[in-house]
Amino acid sequence: MQSVIVYRNPLEAAFWESGLLFPIIVGCIFSFAVVIALGWIFDTYNKASGRGSWGLTVIQSRAIIVSAIITMIATVWFMM
Repeated sequence: MQSVIVYRNPLEAAFWESGLLFPIIVGCIFSFAVVIALGWIFDTYNKASGRGSWGLTVIQSRAIIVSAIITMIATVWFMM
């Protein structure tokens, strides 16, 4: 028995046939975990240093974003 898979466009076909779906999902999960962990670490640091709970500084926010991007790229890179 054969089945025919019809894709809407070549990009969709390339994505589904490449096997990137699992590494991208794992990368998203790891990135989310890094964002949560760094947010908690920076918040705890700010409270301990006497800044109170005013939120994150600009540098800390940028560090979280850059770390999430690097985590996503590294995860997909090492899983391929």
